[in-house]
Amino acid sequence: MKLTDRGWKEFKIGDLFDIDKVRGLPTENYKCGDVPYITTSSNNNGLTDFISADNKAISKQNSISVDPIKGKSFYHPYSFVGRGFSGASINLLSSSKLNKNIALFFCTVIENTANNKASYGYLFNGNRLKQGTILLPVTKKGKPDYQFMEDYIKEMMYRKRQEYIDYTKVKLEQNR
Repeated sequence: MKLTDRGWKEFKIGDLFDIDKVRGLPTENYKCGDVPYITTSSNNNGLTDFISADNKAISKQNSISVDPIKGKSFYHPYSFVGRGFSGASINLLSSSKLNKNIALFFCTVIENTANNKASYGYLFNGNRLKQGTILLPVTKKGKPDYQFMEDYIKEMMYRKRQEYIDYTKVKLEQNR
């Protein structure tokens, strides 16, 4: 599969996703626990701690977090508490169309778009995120081609897995 195998079209992020703010307080307001705490960190899927939190602060699983400063985007198949209550809080994108593979495709597309726009002086959140446009592969009817997105990521994962297997085989042979 190639990205050039499909036509592409611009879509507003707000037309494809529900956009929510996170409701978590700064981490020092929580005790240690087993709920993931997600921030604008570019490392480890934004995970910076595990806390104990009430249900009011917990964000729903199967969503994408977007850092408004750098545009870094991560998929979260689990429930978590996101760092909120600041202008630079992460935002969440959710859609019934999301699964792991489709979300990974969207994360890359959103990051590529946000990298050219997001900064401390121009936070990519709220209305800017809602009005932000991304290029997506489309079906013959001009709708987002979710099946292509999923199949493309699956194929990429398979290729990467195969590269790793081939690499380890070579290394094992070298060490005999």
